[in-house]
Amino acid sequence: MPQTWRTEVTCRSGISRLMRRLFTLLLGIGLGGCAVYIGFNYHVLQTNDGLLFVPKVEADLQDPYCDVREWGADDWSGHTKLTEAVVRYGRGDLVIRTSSQNLIDRVFDKLGRGGGK
Repeated sequence: MPQTWRTEVTCRSGISRLMRRLFTLLLGIGLGGCAVYIGFNYHVLQTNDGLLFVPKVEADLQDPYCDVREWGADDWSGHTKLTEAVVRYGRGDLVIRTSSQNLIDRVFDKLGRGGGK
């Protein structure tokens, strides 16, 4: 009788461990699928105001995440799809603000006065 009880407990713990692993696998697949969906359909931008999710103009994996807090005109011109998506989303002020702020900082640096930050 004790032998049967021991086998039953071992079998239950094996099923429990299997279910935990299966749950972890399915959770990982779900999170990975969400990450791929967001990467294909949104630009995630780190701005001075926090994270901003901008819908992409066309689905691709170009520029899924960008920290645009210190971007200048050259950076924006190198990411034309991102710039177009930001302007279409109605946040063109991000493009203008960062470009003009970097221009002002460069002017102050050349004058030796420190900059606006």
